[in-house]
Amino acid sequence: MNNFNGDLDYLLFFCGLSFLILAAVSLFLGKEKPAALAWRWLAFFALAAGGNKWLGLAAVSLGDNRFFSGLRLAVMAVSFGFLFEFSRRSKRDIDGKTPPAWGYVPLALLALAGGFYGLGGLYASVRYVLGLSSGLLAGIVILRAARNLPGQLRRPLLALGSALSVYGFTVGLIVPKSGMPLFSWLNYAAFQAVFGFPVQLLEAALAALMAGSVWVLAASVWRYSRSMRAEAPEAEAVAPSVKTVWLPLAALSVLLCAGWFGTAALGRAERVAVVRDGRSNTSILYFRMNEKLLGIGQTASVMAESAAVTQAAISKTPGDIEKANGLLDRFQKVHEVDVCYLMDARGTVIASSNRKDPLSFVGDNYAFRPYFKEGLQGKGSRYFALGNTTRTRGYYASAPVTDKAGRVVAVAAIKKSLDSLEEEMRLMPYAFFVSPEGVVFLSGRKEFLFSSLWTVGADARYELLKSNQFGPLEFKPLWTNPPADGSLVYLEGEEFYLSRLMSGSDGWSLLSLAPTRSVLVIRFYGIFMTLVLCLLAAGLAVILAQYQARRAEALELLLIREETWILSGLLPVCGACRRSRDDKEYRAKVEAYLASHVKGASTHGLCPDCARKTGAGA
Repeated sequence: MNNFNGDLDYLLFFCGLSFLILAAVSLFLGKEKPAALAWRWLAFFALAAGGNKWLGLAAVSLGDNRFFSGLRLAVMAVSFGFLFEFSRRSKRDIDGKTPPAWGYVPLALLALAGGFYGLGGLYASVRYVLGLSSGLLAGIVILRAARNLPGQLRRPLLALGSALSVYGFTVGLIVPKSGMPLFSWLNYAAFQAVFGFPVQLLEAALAALMAGSVWVLAASVWRYSRSMRAEAPEAEAVAPSVKTVWLPLAALSVLLCAGWFGTAALGRAERVAVVRDGRSNTSILYFRMNEKLLGIGQTASVMAESAAVTQAAISKTPGDIEKANGLLDRFQKVHEVDVCYLMDARGTVIASSNRKDPLSFVGDNYAFRPYFKEGLQGKGSRYFALGNTTRTRGYYASAPVTDKAGRVVAVAAIKKSLDSLEEEMRLMPYAFFVSPEGVVFLSGRKEFLFSSLWTVGADARYELLKSNQFGPLEFKPLWTNPPADGSLVYLEGEEFYLSRLMSGSDGWSLLSLAPTRSVLVIRFYGIFMTLVLCLLAAGLAVILAQYQARRAEALELLLIREETWILSGLLPVCGACRRSRDDKEYRAKVEAYLASHVKGASTHGLCPDCARKTGAGA
């Protein structure tokens, strides 16, 4: 059921639509009044609750901000206020006792107390104080009103009252995580961990049950009012027909299911496009990085094998070192690198292309650097680090310098700045070049530099600080674990698709994040089209219902006219006394007609004059 996490937007749409159906049907019931309930206030609650759900849908799909969050909070609080007023007025209609209006004051004060924990705390307290109590009170009032109604009316009200009570528990107790102690453990995440599905699915199901209950109730009331003209028995008149109740609900269900699958298909197609573009951008950046850095190691090897460098490393005489400096200068200019330098077996720089710069490497010791240690062991090495002297980030490549016997006598190294590569990364603000420990070395956004993307262990922290590879670090991870290629991650409140390519065998990797906001926007279009289809279907249903009603009224009028024509002339009236006469036995014809067309017996009593003549009135 975790798949529903990707359909939260559709659940919010479905829940909001169910509430709007509840509002529309409640307004109809407010005119018919099948029970002693303040249906108009229930409609106001449903209208506000549905609007709040659709505001949440807009926030999920199009983006949220503090003002929009406050607006949703206000609409939600108003909806609970409408539900309280529904309970208060319905109780007055049931038993004649109206709860005092000042009861709103302590409830409002309790709800506002959550503001001490910020907007999240206020949101939680409003749901807990107002949502829980209003839902329970409304459910109890509806259950009381259903007790003395016929079965066909009682059962929908029982379902409505029960669903509203459970809804009160749900919205009141299961809230987003906040700083309030109660909701630090009783929240959305805890609910999903226990039950395996998001609480929004339960809220949508309860809203649909409430809408379906009032729909069945309204169908029963409508059919009863229509059938009273035919004087049908009460049980038959109240029972809603299958065509009246289930055909519209079935049609709406088909549309919503089609919208669900259509929206999911649009989202999948857009997600595939996002993944494809993310991988493509990562690959382009990866090849650009390799293009700039791949030849540096080979250049270091060629430089280490040159005779001038080898002789300077062995003799260390001023003349040989000067020749080595000239060679290092040429390598630096030709290969467009920052610095070329030579370290003796102890790690001290004896020759460098930047010897004339204020931040010259000559005389500095880099024996602590891993690229020197590996070079001294006869291995070529690469290393990304913050310069110990220049304090600029660079890529270091080293190679061992050996004598004729094959013994390592020095290490030649090259440093290349990565500024040009970072300029390209600025076109991808969520691209990161990351160390094996998760420290950001390059990024399109400077605020992420030298931050840890995931948790760094204690031993790794110690080694990083000891080596001074990245300077002083603050280990504040953005994620708990290293993300896998193709996973979904959250950063700055947004969801991203992560693409990760390994750079070499030493654990360095290139990460890029592609925002999935476009997926939500495309899904929003699918939801909007579903709403349009539902509205068109509802409009068509209303037109057909009105046509059938007008047709039924026309047929009824024709029958009345036919009966009037048949009865015309059957009861002639005396021109003098204005009394009906029966000189041609019309009474028998009238009684025969009434017996065949009207249910019930026809009797004739005596008029007052005949009663006096016969003595029956004595």
